[in-house]
Amino acid sequence: MRPARARARGPVSPEEAWQRYARPERWCEWSPQVREVDADSDVIVAGASGTVRSLFGAEVRFVVLDVDARALSWSWRVRVGPLGLVLEHFLHREPGGGTLAEVLIHGPWPVTRLYRVPATVALHRLVH
Repeated sequence: MRPARARARGPVSPEEAWQRYARPERWCEWSPQVREVDADSDVIVAGASGTVRSLFGAEVRFVVLDVDARALSWSWRVRVGPLGLVLEHFLHREPGGGTLAEVLIHGPWPVTRLYRVPATVALHRLVH
């Protein structure tokens, strides 16, 4: 099954966008569906885990699977009850400046397609 894809372009540099990704305490600054993050690490590293409290009160457990700071990419697994998704994040330098942010969302088809909308909004805010 093909993952769903969300993308956004904006004027923020890839380095600044990476700093917004790399520090879980900053996720609620750019992701409107995130209200609070409790993580066992100040920065994303493979194996880091924690809980995201969503706008709707759901507690989403997560574990970071992979981080490549040089490539400006990372992935994580999120779980709410029996439902799990894997999200792969990428930042690309745009010709002329700015960033293309992209996420591939792996999981059950209806959920991945529905999550594209809030993911796109979050990515837009990440790069603006």
